[in-house]
Amino acid sequence: MTATNGFIIGDGSWNLQVYVSDLQVERTLRVKGDLHIGGVMLRLVEDLAFSGAECTRKWRLNSKPKPIPTHPQH
Repeated sequence: MTATNGFIIGDGSWNLQVYVSDLQVERTLRVKGDLHIGGVMLRLVEDLAFSGAECTRKWRLNSKPKPIPTHPQH
């Protein structure tokens, strides 16, 4: 195996681009031929969950809590 521009040549892997239309996001996963579709889906979900957790954390830091509406008691 040789390295060219940071990529390993000869390990049988390639970049698989996946577009998740419901979330409108694209991800690139480095895969090999022995990885089954379930493994691809698991890696994709883990990557999206990590990204989602980071986005949620940033959103919480940047958002102000909304006041709880009060209703007059009858």
